[in-house]
Amino acid sequence: MSVPTSQQQQQMLAQYAQQHQYQQQQQHQQQQQQPSLNKRPSETVLPQQPKPKKRLPPLPALLSIPESKMYADLVEMEQKLDWTITRKKVEVQDAVGRPVKVKRTIRVYLSNTSSFQTPPPPPAGESDVPGPEAGAIPSWALKIEGRLLDSGNPRLDKSSKRKFSTFLKSMVVELDRSDPSVQPGPNIIEWNKHTSSPAQDGFTIMRNGSNNIPIRIIMHLDHQPARYKVVGEFATVLDVKEETRVGILAALWSYIKINNLQDKDDRKKINADAKLRRIFGHDSLPIHYLPEVINRWIALPDPVVIRYTIRTDVERHVHPKVYDFEVEMDDPYKSRINTALQAFSEEGGKEIVGLDEEISNLAIALRNSRTKRDFLQSFASDPSAFIHKWLDSQARDLSLALGGEVNGVAGTGLAPEDLRRSEVFRLPWAEEATIISEGARAVEALQKGGR
Repeated sequence: MSVPTSQQQQQMLAQYAQQHQYQQQQQHQQQQQQPSLNKRPSETVLPQQPKPKKRLPPLPALLSIPESKMYADLVEMEQKLDWTITRKKVEVQDAVGRPVKVKRTIRVYLSNTSSFQTPPPPPAGESDVPGPEAGAIPSWALKIEGRLLDSGNPRLDKSSKRKFSTFLKSMVVELDRSDPSVQPGPNIIEWNKHTSSPAQDGFTIMRNGSNNIPIRIIMHLDHQPARYKVVGEFATVLDVKEETRVGILAALWSYIKINNLQDKDDRKKINADAKLRRIFGHDSLPIHYLPEVINRWIALPDPVVIRYTIRTDVERHVHPKVYDFEVEMDDPYKSRINTALQAFSEEGGKEIVGLDEEISNLAIALRNSRTKRDFLQSFASDPSAFIHKWLDSQARDLSLALGGEVNGVAGTGLAPEDLRRSEVFRLPWAEEATIISEGARAVEALQKGGR
């Protein structure tokens, strides 16, 4: 690969100029946060150098190493890929956060059995039919059973094995008894689901009695999240009969946006049209009052009502009809998306972080190698000038670290005449700085030897 062209070098120069400007601003802020001059130099804490945010070698390496252009292209491609992955990940998380429901059908079966009932009189010319045993009490048993029908989709049918009671919040059975004195017992039987209630496929109600009894079964479904019925004119305006609170609010907001009812000057106010004026009761309404308006126009959804007659004149009676009603269930595919998303975040994320750390270490090593090369090359070309230049640079760095003042310029550190005096380097801070410097050099040597 050829060395980057002049146009490419100018682009790299502009990129690194922006980075250098940002670093200067950070250094200026760090200088303002340094301790005052009243503290001894040994008490001054030097800020740690952060790792470079952009995993790029220094500018001279990019301009002279042929492969650096390829590396810069890879970094740019990686940034675009990271942005795409992050955007897709946010979209998936948003999709997973939204409730995804599928409609299924519940089928209810009704039947009853009777015991120890008095048989009807036999026809003329036939022998008597034996009656119940002495002391036996006529009774009956009602069975209410439900089953989730198969949808025809193996993916849904395999993961949805819920029992009938899990779809109900409560159930009420009303008995229409003509003579309560003959058939004692409560006329209303109620069941409510609790957190500790075991899931079951049906219910059995047993009572004493010998007469046919019309009953009414009222089942309140357990919607997750809770659903509500939109009543009155509000249902006509939104064209929504039953929905969750969030869904009703979204339908109302969609109506407001479509009809451009949001005030142009005050975006927090809704101007009602002829239809919404009857709903709001005002010509305009603040936007934060919309949930309160919704509460006035919603009610609990209608229950499922089934009528049945308990027959005691036969030993077993099965209702000739079955009753179907729709329920909403969470899409089982949603759990698979959660699993895949979590696996990607854990396994793929760790691998990416490890590779980023490795690239960062290689970039730092390349930068250090380039710095050493420039140092030795400058020293070899002109040792005397290099030594003077290097001492001046070290003096400036020391002055900036100490936050001193030279020639009336704030923040430049020690004066040149102080650096020429040996007493300055016999102060306590000089010994401490030497120990720290030699320790850092020893650690770097050990790290290199361990590679």
